[in-house]
Amino acid sequence: DAALIGWSRKPEVELTQIELLQKLTAMGVSVLFLDYNEAKAFGQRMQIDVWWRGQDENAELMLMLAHIVSRSAAWQDATIRVVRVLEKEEARQGVEAHIAQLLQTARVEAEPVIIIESDLEHSFQAVFKRATCHSDLVFLGLPSFEGGAFADRSRFLRDLLGQAPSTVLVRSAEVKNILDTEAHGPP
Repeated sequence: DAALIGWSRKPEVELTQIELLQKLTAMGVSVLFLDYNEAKAFGQRMQIDVWWRGQDENAELMLMLAHIVSRSAAWQDATIRVVRVLEKEEARQGVEAHIAQLLQTARVEAEPVIIIESDLEHSFQAVFKRATCHSDLVFLGLPSFEGGAFADRSRFLRDLLGQAPSTVLVRSAEVKNILDTEAHGPP
């Protein structure tokens, strides 16, 4: 199950949205928040980016959603990119292999994009802005808001989305790999 909800950029609504996110995921419902960029709309509908941190199950859901969007008539010429930011070049080969395996398992055609940024803590927003300047739709995993740091994470998201194309924020409620056909039966 999944719920698609519009993302509000009003700080006074953020807490309500995050509380709803936590309640829905606790009930096993994946949550998608659409932050629609009214100025850019969906651009030329040529590039879909899936941003993945490599730490959670959001990638599988985001990849499936990007694939579904790319199969619609309006997006039929779009390419999908799986974007991963790393701090060290040494990790590139392993991450590329991991992404290739993910794409093979999902049977999705996409271009892996690895960005090396050694000072990621201070420059993720700059990297994101640079990498998405030609993107028409972005899928971005939502972090867990458990254990505090709500204000910092909310401010970070607000700043990030302020410069982004239309973006779907994704929080998968799945605790297992949703692409595992052995566990879930045939697609």
